[in-house]
Amino acid sequence: MGQIINEAAKVLVSKKMGKFSCLAGVGSHGEGFITSARKADRVVALDGCAAKCSYKTLNHARIEPTIHVIVTDLGIKKDNETLNPIQEDVNKVLRLLENRL
Repeated sequence: MGQIINEAAKVLVSKKMGKFSCLAGVGSHGEGFITSARKADRVVALDGCAAKCSYKTLNHARIEPTIHVIVTDLGIKKDNETLNPIQEDVNKVLRLLENRL
């Protein structure tokens, strides 16, 4: 799931539709990371599955995502063995995000 999310995010960044941020930095309570996220016009939480790790990490830092996407809700199956995502799965995530951004 992380590979699908990463590939979709890279396309959005290349289209100037957003920027990457360090979720681990937010989770480690890095003040600069949290301040940047709170100042952002919009924050997108991309989660691979219903565990909602991204959403929960942001929420714990009192950052409410503007957009929250759970990839498995799009009918994409979680597969921890595949490191090369299927392009159609990436495209599903992209289409959703492009419509919501």
